[in-house]
Amino acid sequence: MKNKSDDLNKQKLPSVVDLNVGGKLYTTRLCTLRRYPDSLLAAMFSGKYRLDHDEAYRIFIDRDGAYFQYILNWLRDDELPPVGVADAVLKEARFYGLQALVTGLQSYPLMYAGVDGLHSTLYGQMRQSQARGSTMQNYVLMLSAALLAILFCFVGYAVSQVKVHLSSLSTP
Repeated sequence: MKNKSDDLNKQKLPSVVDLNVGGKLYTTRLCTLRRYPDSLLAAMFSGKYRLDHDEAYRIFIDRDGAYFQYILNWLRDDELPPVGVADAVLKEARFYGLQALVTGLQSYPLMYAGVDGLHSTLYGQMRQSQARGSTMQNYVLMLSAALLAILFCFVGYAVSQVKVHLSSLSTP
């Protein structure tokens, strides 16, 4: 038998939700926000908790709205964010309790941390080699090693995408 106080505390949420996340406006389906039942988003939109609204009655979330688009893209399509925003999205994913996204972002650190660093390191080594008068053979070896390192970054990224996709399939 249902308790009347449970009914009073439970909010009726529409199937399409208008959000104001840190001043950026989003519209999404309620089922998208509830996709991962153990997440903070699923809890927030379970109907059990009072949600703040802005003046236009959009649900207000006091977080950085610029990165929420990547959270929604993940929830909708398992799409990982671009390299340039990965660290910020990781912070948001942790806040929202989206462990599958956190795991996906952490599973290919070379892709995020390594490519820019690899480029600057190679450029510096090339300059040093030129200054020392290194032979063309050394330069070719160095370039081959760099290309191999880049290949490993992309293979690691592809493997992580497969793992993330498989983990999302096991989530109801």
